[in-house]
Amino acid sequence: MPPRTKKTNTMKPVAVRLDPVLNETIRETIEDGETMGVFNYSCLSDFYRAAFAAYMKGMPLAKRDKRNRTERSNLRLTAAQLEKWNKLPPRKRSVVLELAARSYLSKHHKRHLEYARNKAQGQAEVSE
Repeated sequence: MPPRTKKTNTMKPVAVRLDPVLNETIRETIEDGETMGVFNYSCLSDFYRAAFAAYMKGMPLAKRDKRNRTERSNLRLTAAQLEKWNKLPPRKRSVVLELAARSYLSKHHKRHLEYARNKAQGQAEVSE
């Protein structure tokens, strides 16, 4: 029997408070994408990690429309994301993640609509 290798998990968990309405909107967007054959995100966590990565690269944050109730959740972040996360003020971390997700969702949703439009016209590519 081969020797066991030690598993190293590069993701570290963080506790966040997120808007359940936003979570449901993201879930629906992911499902819509899967219906159209776009499998970029397998779950909410993938979407939030991608949104936070876009924020880290300089994506401007959306403005918050209103403050909904929040629910506690856990999210795993990469080492680079965790470093940036820890530099944020503790009381603003969940807010920044939520605003990044809203901004990313807006961009992501536009790309899905463009993909569906192009697919209907017989084109396969989506512009960035």
